[in-house]
Amino acid sequence: MKFSTYVDDMVVSSKMDFKSLIPDFLKIITDDGFIISHRKTNYKTKNPEVTGVVVKNNNLALSNKTKTKLKDETLSEASKKGHLLYVEKIKMISGQKIKSLLKPSFHER
Repeated sequence: MKFSTYVDDMVVSSKMDFKSLIPDFLKIITDDGFIISHRKTNYKTKNPEVTGVVVKNNNLALSNKTKTKLKDETLSEASKKGHLLYVEKIKMISGQKIKSLLKPSFHER
């Protein structure tokens, strides 16, 4: 079983089913003074999404929401650059090529 955090996101992952342990996790977290956002709390057994990345077959892939953001032509240049850097980081970590979703002219900027 693994526990990881990213800013204010907490993720518990395991090859075994741990759904019965969720009440214990929630108690530990709240006893330590953290507030649970039940709106953002979920339990997934297949292809979980964390911070815009889908964990799939021990690899990382862009979520549909992230792909949609990359196509958004109303984003500022700074936001576009940030999203591209994020995609490059995902590519680097996953070791996979993620198909380009942007117009070639965007890459030239």
